[in-house]
Amino acid sequence: MANNIVATWGFKRKLPEPFEDYTDHAIFDDIASKYCTQPRKKSTLHAATLRAVLAYLELENPVGSTPPEKLGAVGTQSNNFVVAEYPSKTGDLQVVVYNQLNGKFYGGCYTPPPDVESTPEKYEFKDSKQSGAALLFALMPVFLADEECNEKYQELKAHRDNGYPDLDAAAETAAVLCDNIYRRTRYASGLPTGGVKIDLPANGVLSLIKPLNIQKGSMHQPKCSMETFRCYVQEVDLRKHRQPFPEMILLGNLS
Repeated sequence: MANNIVATWGFKRKLPEPFEDYTDHAIFDDIASKYCTQPRKKSTLHAATLRAVLAYLELENPVGSTPPEKLGAVGTQSNNFVVAEYPSKTGDLQVVVYNQLNGKFYGGCYTPPPDVESTPEKYEFKDSKQSGAALLFALMPVFLADEECNEKYQELKAHRDNGYPDLDAAAETAAVLCDNIYRRTRYASGLPTGGVKIDLPANGVLSLIKPLNIQKGSMHQPKCSMETFRCYVQEVDLRKHRQPFPEMILLGNLS
């Protein structure tokens, strides 16, 4: 079992726009999440976390020119499972399912347009492979249930919607948001509240979700979501059913 979803090697990766110039100056002193109990406070921008947060912002309220079918999708089922389709910057569509009860992930990588009859490539969470942004993207509804995380997320959204007039202030907000997510996952077992259980395989390779799951009827069309799912569910435009914490019928046999 591993819980380092905010991987140490991820701090060495180039930060996404508009924060790319902070890549070599990603540490902010004297600010931190409320979950930081150390006397010396500091927060660090983390590339995969930022990619997940920015992708979720764009999914929730698109301001760019990305077509809707390339924004990704996130949905939940009965507070047990979260499913996400994350359009990676590498060009593939990364599909992830997170089990909130035991902290485990399932997933795979498709080449768009996805063919649900084919077996996806493995999702390998490691420095030389996938960054973990898709996993963090899937966790966004869980992260945002925390008051501080949601507050900083809303602040970052305001910075983005206004065109980032004060990039330093936006970066500080993003750093605290990254710190919140890091500490709630890395130290979840020691937190009285707010912890997010993570159980990643030691080798970083997620268990695949196979097309057989669809053919056997163990995955069903979502009843609502933030976007259009293209892989493990029948394609349907679900944007008309948006709500803060979407629910979907999914997977019942994963554990």
